Amino acid sequence: MKNLSKMLTGGALIYGGIAFVLWVLLVRAGEGEGGTYIDLMMYMTYAVLVAAVVITLVLSIKNIFSDKEKMKYLLKYIIGFAVVFVLSYVLANGTMQKVGDIDVTESASKWVGTGLYAFYFLITGTLVAIVYSGVKGLVSK
Repeated sequence: MKNLSKMLTGGALIYGGIAFVLWVLLVRAGEGEGGTYIDLMMYMTYAVLVAAVVITLVLSIKNIFSDKEKMKYLLKYIIGFAVVFVLSYVLANGTMQKVGDIDVTESASKWVGTGLYAFYFLITGTLVAIVYSGVKGLVSK
């Protein structure tokens, strides 16, 4: 673990040095000449973002599959979300509408309605959980 920490620290220092050099070059570039440096900095940002997402997903999945209780917990919530979205899809209205000059298809209308219903169900569940938690805390005192 100590070697991994040293490698990550060294990598971060090298990466930060490259970013600093690109920033200096960008600041010194004349009006309209810094596009290449901005592109390079954006690619570096994308690389860091992708690396962070991949590392987070891999470690999370490894952590979940290492414990059966966590897998059951995750499966329970995945099924819950699936039920919410199926119910939302069934309740959504897919009528064709015209918004200004744009014709909205039945499919697009159905999916927008599904998202709205899912949001309503999830926010209602969240509010009920918050109120329940508050009431339970008051009653237990």
